[in-house]
Amino acid sequence: MSALAELDHTAPEPIILQIAQDTIDFDIQSHQGYSLCGWNKAGLNYLIILELNPADMEKFEDQLRDRTE
Repeated sequence: MSALAELDHTAPEPIILQIAQDTIDFDIQSHQGYSLCGWNKAGLNYLIILELNPADMEKFEDQLRDRTE
């Protein structure tokens, strides 16, 4: 089962906010037990913050990017 599928049943609906006019793009970073990453596609910023180790976060990010194409 994929990381994204595993989280689908427990994850709340995403919160979509216009937080900046600038685009974001940064690789996976860890901070206080959370992993985060962000990118921009078609003018929409995506920001992921989860309690995953970096390897699982990378898999999750790849699957989410594939879904948004």
